[in-house]
Formats: sequence, C-alpha cells, structure tokens
Amino acid sequence: MLFWFSGTGNSRHVAALIARYTQDTTQNIATAMQQKKFEYTLKSGDALGIVCPIYFWGVPAIVDQFLSELSLTCSERPYTYAVFTCGGSSLNAVSLVRKHFPVDYFESVTMPDNFIIKYDMPDPADIKTCLRQADVALNRVYGIINRRETPKHNSASLFGIVATKSAYPGYDKLRHTSAFHVNDACIGCGLCAEICPDLAISLSDGKPFWTAPMCSLCLACVHRCPASAIQFGSKTAKRRRYVHPDLAAVPAKR
Repeated sequence: MLFWFSGTGNSRHVAALIARYTQDTTQNIATAMQQKKFEYTLKSGDALGIVCPIYFWGVPAIVDQFLSELSLTCSERPYTYAVFTCGGSSLNAVSLVRKHFPVDYFESVTMPDNFIIKYDMPDPADIKTCLRQADVALNRVYGIINRRETPKHNSASLFGIVATKSAYPGYDKLRHTSAFHVNDACIGCGLCAEICPDLAISLSDGKPFWTAPMCSLCLACVHRCPASAIQFGSKTAKRRRYVHPDLAAVPAKR
C-alpha cells in the first residue's frame, strides 16, 4: 500500500510511477483524511510506502496528521519506505515519519521547487530538465523497493538533524490562512475550494474565502488557479505558477 500527498502534482507523479513499477495500490492521503479512512489491511509480503513533498525540511501537516491516525492490520511487519519530493534535500524529514512507524528505506527526489512564497519558479527549460532527471533517478528507487533493500546509510546527517529541528517549527508559523487573498482576476470557477486538501476554502458569491485558521500550505490553490488570482502575502502576484505536466490538464480533484 502506497500513501501519497501532493499539492501541485510532483508527489502524485512519483507515487503513480512507483505504484506502476511495484504493482502496488495507492491511497491519496487528502481523500483518506476527508473520508476519515484510517484503517487498512496489509497482506503478507506487502510494502508500506509514503510519498510526499518536503515542507521546511519536514512533512506536510496533513501527512503527519494522517500517519497519527493510521491503523494497520498485518500478519507481519511490512517493508516500509518513504520517498520525498523536494527542490534540494529532505534532510531529516524521515524522522517525522519514524514517529509513527519504522522506515527501512528513504529517498529524496529532486523536482521543481514551487514554494513561490519565498522565490520564483525556475525557467521552463530548467523545469523540463529537472523533471526528466527525476524520472531517471526513480529507476534506482523502484529497484530498491522491489528488492526490499535496507541501505546501510539509512539516517540523516548531523547537519540534517539540526537543520530540520531548526527549520520545521517555522512551518507552523507560516500556515495561517490569513495571508491568502484573491484579486479581481478571479473568475469564480470554484476550483480552489474543490481541490483544497484541508477543505479550508469556501465560496461566497463565487469568490473564495478561507474558513480554517491554518492549512497544510500546499499552495495548490495558488498554483492551480486558472486566473492566477489567488495570492499569499504580497510577493506571489509577480511570480510564475507551476503544475506538474501530468496534472496540468486536470480540471478538478483526482
């Protein structure tokens, strides 16, 4: 069983490829949270996988919450792995998964970093190169998972441990939805409310407003708005949006 979470499609793409090559089943964590589906049964020989993006060198809040609720029935301890998508390194994000269960193997896959709250997107040509290299890098990941390998170096460096411990608390400070706002370019399509994994957006007269004080900060609403009308703070209006090519043509939640 492979559980995944994705805002703009990077981790969705990786999870789909891993599932294809390992012939595993997948579960969207956002859907599971909304349906309160936390109980799962693993057969003998099944693996347990997590695929998600890195936020502040940790995992998204919705992933941590789901793992805290997850209840597994299995006859033997499953092989477990975590694959993180990020613009650089996952550092010690795996420690936040290991709070809930052991992790035999973890890997980070470099993909386009889309945290436009802090910086703009790379050039389109660089994005294409990054995506192509990510798919190549995943070939090694498939093999390790299929062979149920546990690499010798299966822990973060001291720097990674310190960096995650220092940076991750800043994530909660930024998750407040009061910084989101919508401008006059809004076309009232309602896509933002439909795709929000935290169900934190509602519509009033066709315009979105945020009903929860905090969200997972996946920025799906910002990136996937067809009019680029949703902003976070004062800097995103001038920055380019990003959606993984697999997700770019999807008009609603999948």
